[in-house]
Amino acid sequence: MVIKFGKRRWALPSPPIFINLFVTGIVLLPIYIKLMGVLGQILSVPTTVTTYLYYGVLWLLLLIGIWEIKNHIIYAVIMAILLAVALLMELFLFPENSAYILDGDAFSYAIFQPTALLQSTLFVFVGLAVTNFEHLGRLLHRAARIGVLGATLTYLLMLLFGVGIHYDDMSTAYGVSLIMCILVAFKENGDWKYIVMGSVCLILGGTRGPIICLLVAAIFRFIIFEDNIYTKARGIFLCIIGGLVVISGVGLKLLELLNDFFAMFGQTNLRILDYINEGVILNGSGRDDFAYVLLEAIKKHPFVGYGVGADRLILGGYYAHNLVLEVLVSFGVIVGGIFLVWIICLSLRMFTSQKLTARKLAIGLFCGIVVKLCLSSTFIESREFFLFLGLCIAAKGSCGLIEQTEKR
Repeated sequence: MVIKFGKRRWALPSPPIFINLFVTGIVLLPIYIKLMGVLGQILSVPTTVTTYLYYGVLWLLLLIGIWEIKNHIIYAVIMAILLAVALLMELFLFPENSAYILDGDAFSYAIFQPTALLQSTLFVFVGLAVTNFEHLGRLLHRAARIGVLGATLTYLLMLLFGVGIHYDDMSTAYGVSLIMCILVAFKENGDWKYIVMGSVCLILGGTRGPIICLLVAAIFRFIIFEDNIYTKARGIFLCIIGGLVVISGVGLKLLELLNDFFAMFGQTNLRILDYINEGVILNGSGRDDFAYVLLEAIKKHPFVGYGVGADRLILGGYYAHNLVLEVLVSFGVIVGGIFLVWIICLSLRMFTSQKLTARKLAIGLFCGIVVKLCLSSTFIESREFFLFLGLCIAAKGSCGLIEQTEKR
């Protein structure tokens, strides 16, 4: 589409570009919200207008780009039928769990913040609308760099202006972790500085899960799915060096120096350092107890399950913080097992794709989203999880069309 004004012409991006921009905007949303919140505190002015403007741009991109779903219409119809049947069955079998499936809060829909399963599952169709994976990969790689700079600026402002950094800044840490996983998956020359800055942000965030996600992404990228033998060798070498640094105690010394540096700005303790000093770095933070209770519950009703959100009901309001256990306790061993196998199959298909961009997307998004859900949070409220599933399905269709075209 071209806009004409006199002799001037402006070419507008095509719909595939718009949906890719929407996906990128969703990935960067947590970083943007955090930055605006900090600026609001420092300037003592409300920044909600800028945040609502961001949501408005996202809606514009979505409404224009979502029509690309027509290219995967068969997959979209099948998914719509399956989701409708699954949600209706859940409501029929477990009406007491309906609050975790349906939510009447229209505002959470408007700001893309799911509070129930229906809101989250809609992002499957966003993933299904993606057709240009090459462009999405390039866009997410650039956005990851911007996201790291945004997170670094956010924490820098907090340190310089005395804004207290939360001891366990989980939301920001996982937002940074996702863009860091993408950055590692698409790493090019010059990305090391972003990786270093992002790693410092993760340490300031104080949460172990995001760091584990990043480490898994590095292992996937450089050891398992790297084709170039020299790059693979460098990755293995760096992992060995990193392991030696940790074992030798050098890593702990660096953390202590970092802690002393941040203490000058009022940041008194790094949570990661406290975990190490207290000898609880490998402690499950109560998740082991959750797992035991949920496993016992699964044994009592292994086939049917307890319905969506059952982990909260069983644990008295707490999440399972484990995707596998949450799925099994919700849907039972048979249906839940099929769902988990389906996730694995979709992920493996992207991991083993002949298209390099698809493989890199799989690494970055799988480690930043699926691995995260195995460590923290809940799939019920994860828009990124269902977006990832939609992308995997769309990649299958897109790659098939590309391969047919190439053969002709």
